[in-house]
Parts: sequence; structure tokens; C-alpha cells
Amino acid sequence: MVYEEVAIMGANSDADIERATELMTVFDNYALTWTLAPFSEHGGLPPVVSFNWKNDTVYFSETTLTQLVPGGNGFGTFKSESTDPSAPDSNIVLGSQSDGVKKEVNLGAVLRYPRWGTRTHCAKIPDLDKNLIPFSQHEGTYLFTPRSVIQDLFSSFDLPYPTIPRFDLANVLVPGDTVPNGVDIDEIDFAVRFYNNGVAHSLFSMPVGESGKDGHGWMSVEQVLVRINTTYTPDGKFARLSDQSIPDIDGKPTYIGYDAIACVQLFEPWVLEIYNSTTGLPSSTRVVGKGNVIVSNNTVDREEKLIGTPLVDTDVNRALNSSNLFSVVNQMIKDNGRDSSYVPSPTVVSFTDGKGPYGYTELSPEAFARARGLADAGNILPYFAGSGKQLARRYPDHVLTSASINPVYMGAYLGAIFIIGLLAGFFVPKLPFNIPHRGFEVYTWMAAFRADELRGEEASTGIARNLELDDIAEQMGELKFRYIHPHTV
Repeated sequence: MVYEEVAIMGANSDADIERATELMTVFDNYALTWTLAPFSEHGGLPPVVSFNWKNDTVYFSETTLTQLVPGGNGFGTFKSESTDPSAPDSNIVLGSQSDGVKKEVNLGAVLRYPRWGTRTHCAKIPDLDKNLIPFSQHEGTYLFTPRSVIQDLFSSFDLPYPTIPRFDLANVLVPGDTVPNGVDIDEIDFAVRFYNNGVAHSLFSMPVGESGKDGHGWMSVEQVLVRINTTYTPDGKFARLSDQSIPDIDGKPTYIGYDAIACVQLFEPWVLEIYNSTTGLPSSTRVVGKGNVIVSNNTVDREEKLIGTPLVDTDVNRALNSSNLFSVVNQMIKDNGRDSSYVPSPTVVSFTDGKGPYGYTELSPEAFARARGLADAGNILPYFAGSGKQLARRYPDHVLTSASINPVYMGAYLGAIFIIGLLAGFFVPKLPFNIPHRGFEVYTWMAAFRADELRGEEASTGIARNLELDDIAEQMGELKFRYIHPHTV
């Protein structure tokens, strides 16, 4: 099995990261965080693809055609004026080296290269009767996450529990608010205060570990709080209800239902294969393995070998590296939900197994992990590929059979058909029983309808039957036809 090394647009260049860093002040400004679109490419984002890996589901952003054409790029250029990734430049050969050796990403081949993917595990936060303050003295909602919940989530990834800085309770509690009775602060690793702003779902994300500085991706802990008015959830189940009722439009008492989960989300490098089709868009086919560099799948019967010369372009990244991608993570579409009445949005309903505006049932860790994976793979991962080159292996299609046209035989065949056609046109044989000739011209149709040749009995009016076409033309003479719509008669 042979391959060649080519370069595709699968990474962020230094210029891309510099533009992303300039936007950090925007995302640090709370007043500007609720955006409807990213401050980058505004074209249609690529679809999300997912693959099962052991007992997990890993989500990826699909490779776009513009990453594989000369002069193209991915979405992660952070140019706000653009609408789609740059159009190809016919004078540029994608993957060409500085020494002039061309390495084109030709169609009809499998490409293998590393890409960023995401996995998420979630679990319910227990005992909300003590781990939640629904409505504090200063009109806030507090959520406390025990260390044991987060430890179990990291264990589900076979990862050690990272060193997490101890949170300062004074920075969480508003002066005058107190910790609920029964909460052991020494067993709590995460605490967050949410505003009572009417939004049905609230999220708090905190990077943990090295935050990508080691180059192998990053991790974050998510705390998700759902607050919904029970008027809109006839089949809803909640871990806790508000202490005070709220009258609805008819004066009947309703409550605010509370539920919460904690999640651990990983952004990791994976090696995938895509098929660069000759007839359609590129499509991911499988996960080769976990890692940030391309690996060979050698077996006893098959060994992968490089053909041609390897790429020596210093601008080509041979491995994925997360150490400088912190600014890129912020490029995502955010949910601009209603800020009143705790009405369930389609986003909140997707965290359950229900459907429709009144379909909220019960907050599900599995459903939220799936929804979060789809959202981040569709709105974050596309921006990890910009105008930076990434090394890829190209495995050409193995041609099993082919077809070609012999010009001599094809010319003789077409010539014979042409001659037969001429003979049939100039030497029309006489039909049996002296039946006159008929064709597709107008006089044939006149004979069929006006001479009543389609009927079994003798014609009473019009043209006589069994006339030759020349005789019909002579008998009809110069006639003019006009069409009259039946509704105008």
C-alpha cells in the first residue's frame, strides 16, 4: 500500500491566530457575549460527523472542499468580511513545495490527516435540595457541584483527576448570601452563581488542566442549570421546585422547576480518513486512531510505503498543536434565548428525550452530551482549520478495471450506422398490401384524424383513406391552421 505526502489547509496560520487574539476583548466583554454569529466567516458551516470509538461518540467538523483546492482555506481565518472560504486560485498548486516539486491533492483518493474532535460525558448533580439555592436573598441562584461527581466523570475517560485551583467562596457568594445547611464546602470543587434572568438554561464552563498548553488538546468542566416554568412542561420532571408559587394568567399556581448536570468535555486530536471524491464533496470515512500525528496501519501482509519525495515545506504542520489555539475556541454561535418567564427553548428541549415547544421531559446527561457535541463540532471545530497547511497522506484509488474507446472500431461502427440511415431515407421499400407510407410529419397526422384512419368504419367526411402522403399534400393545398382554446368557443 503506497501513499504520497501532500499539504492541505487543515490548521491555523500565525496570521489566523493573531486575528483571533484581537477578538479576545470582545469575548471578555459580558455585554457583547450574546451574539448570533461568529466574528469570522459567515458562510454555511460544514456538517457535523460522528464516529463511535470504543464506548464513546466522537464529534468532528467535516472537511470542506475549499481546504483541498489550490488557494483555498478553512473557516478559521477570522476575516469578518468574508462570506465563504476563499475561492481557488488557478495559478497555485495546493501542496506544492518551495523547490518546485508539485504535490497536488488530486481527486479520487483517500486522505489521512489529524483533526480536532470532541467528547463529552455528563452526570446529574445530586441532592439539589442542599446543593442548590433557588432564590437567594440577593436574587441569585447558586449551584454547588461535589468533587465526587467530577471525579467519576474523569474516571469514565480513564483520566486522572487534574489539579483544580480551589475556588474562593467569597468570589462566588454575594455579601449577605450564605451556603445552604448540609453542604460541606470541603467536598465542593465548583460553585457558580447564576442570575435570575428568565433564561431557561444557563451554562458555566471552566478550563481545567493545562488548558491546551501541552499541545495535546484541552479539557473543561461544565455546569448546566435548567430553570423552566412548569406551565410549559406538562410531562416535565425536575429535581426540585421553587419554594414559592407563581400565578399564571388564570391565577393558578405554577412553579419553577430546577435540574442540573455537570459535564467534562475534551477537545482532542484524532487521525481520520476522508475520501476526496471525483463526483462529490469530501466525506469522512473512519477514525484511524487517537493522536496528533499521522500513523501507519502496517500489518504482516501489508506495509505502507511513501512514493515520491516527502514534503519539506517548513510551513506545513506535521502535527496538531493546541498550545496557541486558546483564542480560536471562542468562535461559536451562541443561543440568544428569551430573557423572561423561563420559557423552554428548542435548545433546552434537546437536552431531554422530548420534542416540541411543550415537550420538555427530564434533563438527561446523555442527551445534553449529544447536544453539546453536535453544537461544538458544528460551531467551534470548523475554525480550527484556516489558512495554515497541514500534512496529509494521499492514498490513490486502486484501479481494478477501466474502459476505453477504440477510435478505429468506433469510427467504423458510426459510419455503418450513418450509411444505413441514408439508405433507409432514400430507398424506402414498398409496404405490404399496398399500405401507403406514414411518418411523423403533419400530413400523416391529418390522415390519421381527418381521414378517420384510426377508426374501424368507413370515413364519412374529409380526406379519403389510404392516400399517399404526396396525394394528401396536393389535395389539402395551402391550408392555414389556428388553435382555438375550448373555453373561448
